[in-house]
Amino acid sequence: MSAGQQSSDDRSVPDFVADDSLLDRPVLPAEWLQDLSPDFAHTAQRIMRGIERGDSPVRLLQMLETVMNQAGRSAAETAHALFLLPYLIEQPDELLTAWELTARWSTPFADEPEVRNLRAAVAGEFRMVIDEWADEATGDMEEGLDALRDALPSLESIEADFEASVRLAPESVTARLRAASWYIDQDRLVDAMRLLREASRLDPSHPLVALRFSECARLVSRLDEAREVLLACLRERENPEVLLEAAIVCGETRHWDESIGLAERYEARQKRPLWARYLRAVGCYELERWDEALADIERERVVLQDDEDFHLVALTASVLLRQGSIEAGRAAASAVLSQSWADTTNLPEWSLMEVLTRLWVALETSDQNDLAIQLTRRSVVAGIALPDLFQRQRESERERTGLRVHEVTVQQPLPENWLNHPGCLPDEEEWTGYEVTWEVLAVDTDDAINRVLEWQTIDQPEPPVIKDVRWTGETRDDRPGILLQGKRVKSEE
Repeated sequence: MSAGQQSSDDRSVPDFVADDSLLDRPVLPAEWLQDLSPDFAHTAQRIMRGIERGDSPVRLLQMLETVMNQAGRSAAETAHALFLLPYLIEQPDELLTAWELTARWSTPFADEPEVRNLRAAVAGEFRMVIDEWADEATGDMEEGLDALRDALPSLESIEADFEASVRLAPESVTARLRAASWYIDQDRLVDAMRLLREASRLDPSHPLVALRFSECARLVSRLDEAREVLLACLRERENPEVLLEAAIVCGETRHWDESIGLAERYEARQKRPLWARYLRAVGCYELERWDEALADIERERVVLQDDEDFHLVALTASVLLRQGSIEAGRAAASAVLSQSWADTTNLPEWSLMEVLTRLWVALETSDQNDLAIQLTRRSVVAGIALPDLFQRQRESERERTGLRVHEVTVQQPLPENWLNHPGCLPDEEEWTGYEVTWEVLAVDTDDAINRVLEWQTIDQPEPPVIKDVRWTGETRDDRPGILLQGKRVKSEE
C-alpha cells in the first residue's frame, strides 16, 4: 500500500491504536510493515504486542535499541523505530536518552524524507510531552524540564525539518499529513491547510487528510472548501468518519438535502449510528418537515439510550415552536434553560452554539420573547454569546464619529458553587476564576469599561476586576457597543 493510500480501516493498523477514532490515530510510516528485515519485523511486532498488553516500556525500549544497534538497519526500519519510540517513554529522565537515540538512528538518513519527517515528529511530540509535564511541575522539576526542552530541537528547527522532508518527497501524503498535524498543534492553521490541500490533490481518497482539512477549515470559517474535500474523498471510497463529518459540514453550509443523504449513508454503515438521526432531524427542521424531524429525534433518543440528550431537547423545542405547539415548545425550551450546560460534554463549543442559536431563532419567530431574552443572557454568562446579539444592541445606539476600538481584559472571580452556576461549561467545573478580553467600540476608556461591565456583571455574584484596557489604534464612525466577547481562559491559581 502506497503512502497515499494508508487506510483508516486497514487491517495492518497496530492493535494499540486500532480502536481509536481516525483523528486520534498516529500517522503510520509510509509502506507500513513493508521492506523490513525478518529480525526487525519480528521485534517490531513483539514491541507492539507489548504496548498493547501494557508491558514495561523500559524492557520494550531495550528490545528496540538492541535491534537498532545491529549493523545494516535501513531507512524504512529507522522510520518504524522512530514511530514506536514515543510510546516507550514514561518519565522525564527517559526523554533525553530517547532523543539521543532518535538523533543517532536518524543521522545516517538525513536526506531520506520519511526519516527526516518522523525525526521532526518525534521532536515535536517530546516538546509537547514536556509542556504537559510542566503544567504539574514545581521547583527543581520545572528547571529540569526547561533543560530538557533546551536539549531538543527548537520549534524553528522542527519546522525546517518538516518543510525539507516535504520538498524531498513531492509525492508523499504521509509527510504532508504529519507536518500538517504538527502545524495544527501549533495553531498555525494556514500552513496546515496548505499541506493538506497538497495531500488531498495527491490522494483525494485519504480519509484522515479530509478530516484534518475539515478540522482546520471550521476554525478559519472555510467550510465550503471543507465540503468539497470531504465529498471528493467520499467519491473515491466511503469511510464512516468522513461520512459523518461530511453530513455535519453540509448542514453547516446549509446543503440540507445533501446532509440528510450523507447521514442516512452513515447510519447504514454503523451498528450504533450516533448522530445520524439527529443530523437528519436538523435537516428536516430546516426544510420545515416537522413530523419527520420529531420522528427522527425519537429514533436518535433510542440509539442514545442514557447518554446526554441536551441537543435533542433543544431541537425538540425548536421544532415544536415552529410547528405551532407553543405550550409544549416552551416546556422543552425551559428545560434547556434550567439544565446545567456543564453536562453538555458530547457537544463541542461550536456545536453547542449552533444548537442554542437554532432555539433562539425559534423562540423569536414564535414570539416567545421572555424565553429568548433568558437564552441570550445565559449565553453571555456562559461566554458563548449568540451571533448578532451585540450587533442588535449596537443598532439601538445613534451613530457617532471618532469612536475607538478598545480591548478590555477582565478577570472574573467565581463563586464556590461555580459547578452549579448557569455560566459553567464542560471542563470548567474546577475553575476558581477566568479572564476574558472584550472588544468594544467606545468614546473613551471609561465608556469602554462601562459598556463591558454592563454585560460582564450579568448573573455574576462576584465583582469582576478590570485587568487591562487598550486602544487598538483603530477609529471608526459607527454605533458604539460590544463588538466581540472573547474566549475565556482559566485564571492562574
